[in-house]
Amino acid sequence: MEAIISHVGADFDGLASMVAARKLYPQARLFFAGPPEQGVRDFMNLYKDFFPVDTPRDPGKLPLKRLILVDCRNPSRFGSFSHLVSNPQMELHVYDHHPPSQQDIKGDVNVIEEVGASTTILVKMLVEKNIYLTPMEATLMALGIYEETGSLLFKSTTPDDAAAVAELLRRGVNLSVVSDYIFHYLNDEQRKLLNELISSSQVLSINGFKVLVARSSCDKYVDGLALVTHRLHDLERMDAVFTVVEMSGRTYMVARSIRLAIDVSRITRFFGGGGHPTASSAVIRNMPPAQVEQKLKSVLKRSIKPQLRAADIMSTPVKTLELRPDMSMKEAFEHMHRLGHFHLPIIKDGRLEGIIERRDIDKAEHHGYGNAPLEVYMSRPVITTNPDASIFHLQNMMMEKGIGCLPVLNGSALVGIVTRSDVLEAVYRREMDGMHSKKRPLDQIKKLPRFLRDILKTCGRVGDRLHVSVYAVGGFVRDLLMEVENLDIDLVVEGDGMLFGESLARMLKGKAKVHEKFGTSTVALPGGMHVDVATSRTEYYTRPAALPEVMESSIKQDLYRRDFTINAMALRLNRKFFGELLDFFGCRKDLRSGIVKVLHPMSFVDDPTRILRAVKFEQRFHFRMDQATENLLKDALASNAFKGVSSERIRNELLEILEEPRPLAAIRRMDQLRILRIISPGLSLDSRMVEIIESITATLVQFDAIVKREEVTRWILYFNALVMRLEPAEIREIADRFKVSSAIASRASFDRDQVHAIIRTLCSRTLAPSELYRSLDGLKIETLLFLMARTRMRIVRSRIVHFINTLRHVKPVITGSELKRWGVEPGPAYKKILAALLDAQLDRRFSSPEGAREFFQQRLSPLCPPLGKGEK
Repeated sequence: MEAIISHVGADFDGLASMVAARKLYPQARLFFAGPPEQGVRDFMNLYKDFFPVDTPRDPGKLPLKRLILVDCRNPSRFGSFSHLVSNPQMELHVYDHHPPSQQDIKGDVNVIEEVGASTTILVKMLVEKNIYLTPMEATLMALGIYEETGSLLFKSTTPDDAAAVAELLRRGVNLSVVSDYIFHYLNDEQRKLLNELISSSQVLSINGFKVLVARSSCDKYVDGLALVTHRLHDLERMDAVFTVVEMSGRTYMVARSIRLAIDVSRITRFFGGGGHPTASSAVIRNMPPAQVEQKLKSVLKRSIKPQLRAADIMSTPVKTLELRPDMSMKEAFEHMHRLGHFHLPIIKDGRLEGIIERRDIDKAEHHGYGNAPLEVYMSRPVITTNPDASIFHLQNMMMEKGIGCLPVLNGSALVGIVTRSDVLEAVYRREMDGMHSKKRPLDQIKKLPRFLRDILKTCGRVGDRLHVSVYAVGGFVRDLLMEVENLDIDLVVEGDGMLFGESLARMLKGKAKVHEKFGTSTVALPGGMHVDVATSRTEYYTRPAALPEVMESSIKQDLYRRDFTINAMALRLNRKFFGELLDFFGCRKDLRSGIVKVLHPMSFVDDPTRILRAVKFEQRFHFRMDQATENLLKDALASNAFKGVSSERIRNELLEILEEPRPLAAIRRMDQLRILRIISPGLSLDSRMVEIIESITATLVQFDAIVKREEVTRWILYFNALVMRLEPAEIREIADRFKVSSAIASRASFDRDQVHAIIRTLCSRTLAPSELYRSLDGLKIETLLFLMARTRMRIVRSRIVHFINTLRHVKPVITGSELKRWGVEPGPAYKKILAALLDAQLDRRFSSPEGAREFFQQRLSPLCPPLGKGEK
């Protein structure tokens, strides 16, 4: 016999999970391990014919061979079935969604997922197995998920819960029935208990959180303490609420939290209870309520971590503007634009005098007040905060006042600034820390090669010694999260990057090269690796497309200056915080979603080469630009953004794209966006060019060993395909404009007439090996590979392959020294004779020096001047 059970006091999630499990185990019977919750009892009074559940007096007498446990895996919570659950001979199958604890049972089958409701796990399995559900069954299962997730509003809710509800709705859920049991009304006893709890409640301030603790006692058992606690929580809106009530000789504790930083399941575990981080309970025996309350306060103080404060999240040092009497709004805008900020504190005589926001300046410009005095239009008095203000206090201030930033004052000194995005990101990060307590270090760090982890840890130790924060940034962090190998480590130090680089070089037995002009250093490590170190800095652009001016700044501002969100994350390396990911701008979400997005609207105007990088990253990772970024890119192109960019910078970005392993997708995208026109006006792809580019990629793969051994300049082949329709003079002009070095230009085949002539020769049916050799001898390897990729004719391709693999490596068996020994007088004839001998050798007329001598005497000696006294 098989039995399906849930915990004592089964709620709708427990009942729905039991019914769902029976669809997987159709021979099993349903049993309550003890009295269910009042709402479930009310439901069963009406619907028990649909869902037959028994309550056995003595489960030990049941001939059970298998127990299916749902919505619980704590053996102490199965009432009369507990001794069977703990029996090692009993076969157990477990389906649960609660966080793990030390008391958990391990079954023969374990399906554990930390979703919002156990019903969700089972509904997913039913959908996968295509098992039919009646509308009534679907209604009960939706009720279980809705109740357990607070109608999908609790923080424990996951996408799987919403997907399960969607599937159930397709199967005919009656939402009227669901609403009848979700929205409970308090009875007279519950209202009385609620009033008593309100009267006895105390508000504790613990590490910046507000926690309400309420205690009461009842002569008899009052059902629905969880509902009463929920209503108390709704009324008081504290960060967490704990109710402690003595009823029928036992003490009951129920806890609710809206802050995942306050994990109530961990707290109730001290009292033998459990549940979720946001909703939990316990039943305590042999401890009076007053003692329970005292112990609870002690546990709370130990368990609740300090809140983040303004000092933890503010940006510092603060960029400000010194006020002058004649300063205009336009001047403030120019200063703000250079910094890339949306809020700018105004200082006068060393004190905070006012603040100006980008939207204020935009309005002034729009209405023609750009030359109006800044002093008249800046906001004052300024709403400020102090370094110890909690993130939730900051959040409330911003909501109440409708402001986007808060300067942080220590006394009268401006020590930092907190923006709306800082607060939202901090709240989100804090909540995620509560959900994922094992956030640090990132799992991906553990997958790095040992030597690389050791280098990162050494960087952190050097930072600790110098009392500076050190971060890995940029592409290294992006590729780490994508689990793509990247040995190029870029570091940012909130301090002296040059001093750090020298110290790191000593620790790793490397050599540091310092760049004083930029405040950076490069550490060359034994084995050929390099670590680039920079001081955290911000940039501003004096004009569009100009190279940026640089100033020292914080890590947040350093990340904000970067090109795209996917490259704007940092990994902290100091020992105490090793592996902590800094993500101020929702970068990881964009990485997971495969989105290339700029950090601010002026990004492409400030640096138009980011247009090319956007295409490169988009196609390299099979990502896409979000619509706003693509619109900004098109606007920048329409305004001729590349006009002020040096040809060398454009060339370098183009060549990086053409050096990608498969650049066709990026070339197509550039053609779609009309970026190819920066190479030559009117340049666009056609089907033949696409065919050749695809053939180039296949050719490079075919000759991969040669490409690596001979250091083939790959971009030349693709460049030749792009310019194949242009005239030679146009191609030379492009090479000159982009300052392609003569050494590199000589490796490119720019002459179309020469290409056509060679191909015509190689088409000959009677082509001798020597003629093939003379046609291709002297051409660079890039030209040979391009010729092969360009032609569609098999005979031409096979002959080029033969030349590359064989003929070009043929060594002459005869040199000038042998001719001299043969008595041939040195002179112009040597060149012709040696060429003729090589041709004969290639045509297999001889293969040895003796054969060469014989061939010479028969065929070539008449071409020679009279022999001297040398050997005859």
